[in-house]
Amino acid sequence: YGSTMAQVRVEADDRQVQAMLGRAVRRLRNMQPLYDDIGAYVERDTDQRFQRQQAPDGTPWRDLSPNTWASKRNRKILNETGQMRDSLAYEATGTEVIIGFADKKARWHQFGTRPYTITPKNARMLAFMTAGGPAFATQVNHPGIPARPMLGLSRANVQEIGSIVGDHIGKP
Repeated sequence: YGSTMAQVRVEADDRQVQAMLGRAVRRLRNMQPLYDDIGAYVERDTDQRFQRQQAPDGTPWRDLSPNTWASKRNRKILNETGQMRDSLAYEATGTEVIIGFADKKARWHQFGTRPYTITPKNARMLAFMTAGGPAFATQVNHPGIPARPMLGLSRANVQEIGSIVGDHIGKP
């Protein structure tokens, strides 16, 4: 074996590979542009969920009760005024991206609530609309808000974020 073994020597010019790796390392020193791109993508996708009225996994949001429909001004779930949807924002730094809603109601809708009691704050009676017409009460035992997830990542989102990372690292 020893003296009759053929030797093969391959030489390659790796300057292009080294340059590409150098660019990737420089990009990884400042991650904020990458996190900005990810934040903008997730914000856009979450906003589209409001149009489609569905959770990140694609399931439709649970329908509203007849009484809630009776009091609404439009036919969109989780979008009476747009205030909650418009409070969606992201903040990117060099180490992370934080995405969320500033409107406190978003938490109630994302995770749902337990049953609760509504009482008047500045009056003796509550006045509200039901499917049967106007109603008045000194208190209402609300059944709770069902979870209607708005924020989260689907498998497709994770794949797209992987592509964003790949594009960011591979840019010339």
